Amino acid sequence: MVLRMQEGTKHGGIHCIQMSTSVEEIETESGVIHEGLIELNLSTSHAFELLEQLYAGWEMIDRQWSERRVNETKDGKSIIFKGNLLTWAVRKLG
Repeated sequence: MVLRMQEGTKHGGIHCIQMSTSVEEIETESGVIHEGLIELNLSTSHAFELLEQLYAGWEMIDRQWSERRVNETKDGKSIIFKGNLLTWAVRKLG
């Protein structure tokens, strides 16, 4: 999919990708940690490695991550949905 996006982007075009990485669900009462149930739960470092490979030769505009926590109720239990919000912005050269 990314390669198709790149092919369809003209020179000077920008891709900005935001994704949740390193997602965990922490039960508030017990402290038990479960891997977050999302489509593809990559570690933040692995996601950056993949993006660096896929966007080699593009100009880096922004590359950052920040931790996010959201209190939720799931299956009648209080949980903390925790993960990192990754931001990746690059410009196509040429």
